[in-house]
Amino acid sequence: MTNVDFENRSEHVQRGGNEKSMAPTIRGKIEPAESGFLVEDYLKAKKVVPEGTTIVVTIPGPMTVMDTIHDSFYNDDEALARDIVAVLRKEAELLIAAGVEYISVDEPVWVRYPDKVEKWGVRMVDELVSGLDCYWAVHCCCSYPTCPQKADCGIYQKVIGQVCQSQLHAISIEYANKEFDLEPVLAPLNAAGKSVILGVCRLHNDVESVELIKSRAKEALEYIAPTQLILAPDCGLVIISRESAKQKMSNITQAVAELNKELGLDTQHKKLKMDTGAALP
Repeated sequence: MTNVDFENRSEHVQRGGNEKSMAPTIRGKIEPAESGFLVEDYLKAKKVVPEGTTIVVTIPGPMTVMDTIHDSFYNDDEALARDIVAVLRKEAELLIAAGVEYISVDEPVWVRYPDKVEKWGVRMVDELVSGLDCYWAVHCCCSYPTCPQKADCGIYQKVIGQVCQSQLHAISIEYANKEFDLEPVLAPLNAAGKSVILGVCRLHNDVESVELIKSRAKEALEYIAPTQLILAPDCGLVIISRESAKQKMSNITQAVAELNKELGLDTQHKKLKMDTGAALP
């Protein structure tokens, strides 16, 4: 983005007042600068994975970008968000042109600012994804455990109605770190034909068993169709050991295979469906 000053940073409060940082600072109107760096990453990844492997590219959401940089120019949240969306949309268009079929929009701060989500947060993501032929998910965790105060997962109930009315295909929620009542979150998504990416592993080095992962999935299946459920970690695994991360993913994969077999689902089905939800990968 243009007009973001990385040299002269500003003290910045973020994550709903739970963190402080010296953040890059917006000095003028934001416009797209050099684009396509994510395309390069995608093409590199494509070269090293087995043919046919699904690659999900993650881009930051407008609200999370805003929460991570300091505004010294706009003083208008919606105007700033809309200009950020224009930048992100250009990047998304380049990704889709390069062959990307699945994009996850990273919006962990949705559970920090539910009032903003209701007012304009989901609407801005809709502007980002509108008309772009891609499977769109939004990632909405409750922050890393390293954050001084993780968000209250009960806030999911406050934002889920907006998600049900959005153009998004799926939402990723955190469930393993702190279990909560799934019904008021999953039942509306089920009725709206949305998919849920359920966090079944915590961001700690302790590795969950296959049976524990399956039990969490079965709790979700009380309220959502199997073809609308995807299993995942709560969030990215970057803050734990590589060994633990790989074992967690291996156990999730095994749990999915066993669940698919028990449910009589096609275990060879790999493509996420953009119309009726998503099959367990």
